[in-house]
Amino acid sequence: MIVLDASILLKYVAREPGWIDVEQRILVRSCATLALAFTEVAQALEALARRGGSIERARVAAKALSELARSGVVRVLEDWRYVPRALELAPRLRIPVAEAMYIAAAEESRELATCVRRQAVAARELGIEVILIS
Repeated sequence: MIVLDASILLKYVAREPGWIDVEQRILVRSCATLALAFTEVAQALEALARRGGSIERARVAAKALSELARSGVVRVLEDWRYVPRALELAPRLRIPVAEAMYIAAAEESRELATCVRRQAVAARELGIEVILIS
């Protein structure tokens, strides 16, 4: 199972450049994400709409995100399980706690997908296989 962070989900549902790679290389596999990702993606969609994007496009993307979970394509993990480990990892790896949450979840499966280079580097330091989509 590969853990998807919010950046990967945003790229896919907002149809940002590289979204086809997400669909073809990642979503065809067993995937999971944290509940936290839904809030992070919603915030990013709102920010995109505020910067001149379409509110309707944001709604369509939010609906697509919900459908990934509802359909079972992406399993949703409980955040609380990863908080203690994320609080250990964040200062050690010099990354934000939110990024450390996904790494903590990926320690179990040993796989992470992200668009965030510093998160990919940090995960690799722990021996986690990373798919980095630019």
